[in-house]
Amino acid sequence: MRRTGEMTARELVVLIEQLPEDSGFKRKRSTAWTLLERLLAASINLQHFSRQDYRSAHGADYQFTPIEAPELDHERRRRESREKARAHRHKLQQEVMDRMLSGQLRMSDIDTTKPIEEALIS
Repeated sequence: MRRTGEMTARELVVLIEQLPEDSGFKRKRSTAWTLLERLLAASINLQHFSRQDYRSAHGADYQFTPIEAPELDHERRRRESREKARAHRHKLQQEVMDRMLSGQLRMSDIDTTKPIEEALIS
């Protein structure tokens, strides 16, 4: 740090990197739970799943609700974006297959250097 009380961007980044993983800043930037909390929840869930398998194999009923990490806003937006992209790809795949099966589209009509949407427009 300089004697003026100011710090460079690099000095700020170094300080932030040294924050503990469970600090509020790092939680907001990454996930709601630390790695240790996620591992603990996964371990507990695994124990319950094993118990459920054992009991169902021996005729007993065992129900539990798995522990799930809370989802932060940026995690939710990322998940929703991935789901939307996956649904869009699935829709395109289905449309390509339908057109190919009906004879409206051939493999030679598809330019692999361009988005598939262009082949479906024609």
